[in-house]
Order: sequence, then structure tokens, then C-alpha cells
Amino acid sequence: MANASPPTEAQPVAAPKKDRTHYLYVAVIIAVVLGIAVGFLAPEFAKQLKPIGTGFVNLIKMMISPVIFCSIVIGVGSVRSAAQVGKVGSIALIYFIVMSTVACLATI
Repeated sequence: MANASPPTEAQPVAAPKKDRTHYLYVAVIIAVVLGIAVGFLAPEFAKQLKPIGTGFVNLIKMMISPVIFCSIVIGVGSVRSAAQVGKVGSIALIYFIVMSTVACLATI
């Protein structure tokens, strides 16, 4: 029987990658708290910042359609069976119509 000896060279262990998206969540929460604080402590200054907030909301609205479109295309492209493509496509289309209707009604 061969005697099993431990390896002589230590193999490097890869360090786990840090999740950088966690910092984005924290930054958004801090920004919301700062926005609320500015609104309460300096309301006149907060009114001057309205164009920045309006521009940000408009940018988010502008990104909604491409994100939904890309999600649908990637979802349909990842399906291997032709029968499932129809099912996924119809579900995505119904979801898109319902959410677009809700978004349009919310702006009225």
C-alpha cells in the first residue's frame, strides 16, 4: 500500500470576489436619506434641485423600454424548444402590455 503524503506545494486559493453591487444599494439608500434631509432642512434649496430630479426620472423612464426589450430577446433566445419560445413570448408580451398599461395609467 502506498503511503499518502500531503502535497509539498501549497496550491493558491482564489479569494472570493466581493459583491460590488452591495455598495450601489447602500449609496441609493444614503442618497434617499440625504434627499429627505435636504427637503426638510432646506426646502428652498430642494426646490432648486427639482430639474435634476426631473431629469433623473426622465432618464429612468427612457431606460424602461430597452431593458424590457432586451429581457424579452434574451429570454426567448435562451429557450431551446420552439414550443417553449411561443409560450415564453406570449407570457412576455402579456406582461409587457399589462405593465405598460399600468405605467400609462399611473402618469394620468
